[in-house]
Amino acid sequence: MGEVINWMGGWPKDGLLSAEEWEEMRREQAQAARAAVQERAAAPGGMLPELRERIAAGWLGSKATAPGASASIWAAAGADAALQLAFKRLLRPGDIVLTERPANRMALQAIRRAGAVPVGVRGDSGGMDPDAVAEAIEELKPKMVYAAPACTDPEGRVWSGERVAALAERCAEGGVKLLLDERQAALAEQPEMRPAGAGGEREAPGGAAGADIEEAAEEGATVLVLRELPPGLIGGLRFAWLFGSGLTDAEERSLAQAYALPGEAESVSAADQLALLAYAEQPVEPALATLRFVYRTRQTLLAEALGRHGWSEALPAEAPAGVHTWLALPLGLDAEALLRASWLKGVLFQPGAAFYASKPDPFKLRLTAVHSDEKEIKEGVRRIGEAIGEFMGRSSV
Repeated sequence: MGEVINWMGGWPKDGLLSAEEWEEMRREQAQAARAAVQERAAAPGGMLPELRERIAAGWLGSKATAPGASASIWAAAGADAALQLAFKRLLRPGDIVLTERPANRMALQAIRRAGAVPVGVRGDSGGMDPDAVAEAIEELKPKMVYAAPACTDPEGRVWSGERVAALAERCAEGGVKLLLDERQAALAEQPEMRPAGAGGEREAPGGAAGADIEEAAEEGATVLVLRELPPGLIGGLRFAWLFGSGLTDAEERSLAQAYALPGEAESVSAADQLALLAYAEQPVEPALATLRFVYRTRQTLLAEALGRHGWSEALPAEAPAGVHTWLALPLGLDAEALLRASWLKGVLFQPGAAFYASKPDPFKLRLTAVHSDEKEIKEGVRRIGEAIGEFMGRSSV
């Protein structure tokens, strides 16, 4: 069978800056880190003030221009950890959270873990339907709307700025918090590389970050934006941050306390934060452009390999952005059953049912193959094809 090819998701073992290079940067910062530990412990959200200011000023496109925004940034060791804590602190058992359909499966799990209830809302190729969201707000009185407008998981779409603004407007009108999961925003194609949206607009990626979040706050919306260092940028490091506008003082205190408490969120060490400050001294866009090129190339290789096996109809109409590919299986070919057959062949993927708040589609699956080289991509597709052939052969008997 050979080595197991894991396309379930996960994190790459290395990055453009290798784990060894990153560890060397951390060692260089060790002495300063010891002196910074007390400062970090007293800082809001467990983040060193210098790093908070750098992020607030726009590092990795996360500019937060709302008044006091630099104080309203909280860090954690990865987007999932940051998201789980935000839901834990801002939601109560029984609260309803409107989500995309399909939506990030880890977000759905975190919502349920907080005792809240995720409810999927219809959308189209451009993202959640703002009018459907308004109807759901009127009918269900949700506490929050959760959406991932930059490289949506699992579909790999990029919303237009116009669609994000419309969603923020509906949330402001309904008095509902909006949490935008933009963990893959740095991997979104630049506007000249992306096709125009449904209305013909070519908006830059990034959703409500920057000036948009300030404008939304002025309209009365409570908007939180989640960002993360993209996978494959720095080997061995997971670093995410949440920033927002429109929160009450009590909510801000609660989040700041939670993110600073050991055991509440996976914290980011002072050495890592100081090394990040040193890394941020060099231009990051060339590295991000390289990462986008590598992932786009591997997405293309995956599509070509699937096409050679006759699965062109399973692919989405537009090439996905980010790290995931969302496939539609023929009716009758259940993704959970196919996973069991594929596992025997040594390849794993995510069945699609886990990405739905309710009424799951059993004929969808998600592949995360961007961390594999060309040889492994071809082999993984071959193994899945073999599993499908055997599965369909058994089904026809």
